[in-house]
Amino acid sequence: MFATFLNFIFPPHCPSCRVGVPRHDQLCPDCSAGLQLSPELFCQRCGSETGSAVASCSACDHNPLAPDYLLAPFVFAPPISQLLIGLKFSDHTQWAKLIVTLCWPHLHPTLQQQIPIDWVVPMPLHPWRLISRRYNQSALLANKLAYLLQKPVATNVLHRVRWTTPQTRLGAWMRQHNVAHAFQAVGSGDRCAGRSVLLVDDVLTTGATVRAATAALKQAGISRVGVVCMARAMEQAKQ
Repeated sequence: MFATFLNFIFPPHCPSCRVGVPRHDQLCPDCSAGLQLSPELFCQRCGSETGSAVASCSACDHNPLAPDYLLAPFVFAPPISQLLIGLKFSDHTQWAKLIVTLCWPHLHPTLQQQIPIDWVVPMPLHPWRLISRRYNQSALLANKLAYLLQKPVATNVLHRVRWTTPQTRLGAWMRQHNVAHAFQAVGSGDRCAGRSVLLVDDVLTTGATVRAATAALKQAGISRVGVVCMARAMEQAKQ
């Protein structure tokens, strides 16, 4: 009855186009149909563009600190881009559940094969950026995904120890340089040794950030690191 009353006072609408919908936590049919699945043109470990789906590119073959698998189900374009931008910059924290719900059917088959996943680890923010933003959007997404996976969230394993320029302002080479040594994983004894973790971030661009974070985790003793990003930025989607 209370939910019905709230829906009467605040009618639910699609967060992308504002048309009326039955529930607050869903897109309208037209916006749902506009979701673009990421094409299979990338290395399935690091996300680098290869022109075709390959299990491991030559760089990952020779890099023991590379991710073990990487999933980014959608192209960063409307409507998923609108949801992610609103979540990150406009305090629409309630959209984290909807974003993960949209991604889940495309993540679930692969994640179910990755056994075990010991911890779900959100991509950390630098403490000063966390203070200014007041929340970590990747942590909100990680919490929702961990709930569906029935796995614990570990927020004290990976830390951002160096302030970096926002990656959106930089080119590909500068992105790599910008996040070098920006992360530190905390582990001692058997705490991290042999563990398998799932690293969660919002958007994959060049992959520099997830590669740097993965390297820090593996250097601390984590044996297996999978990566989930909700969307992948592509050149055609930026234009």
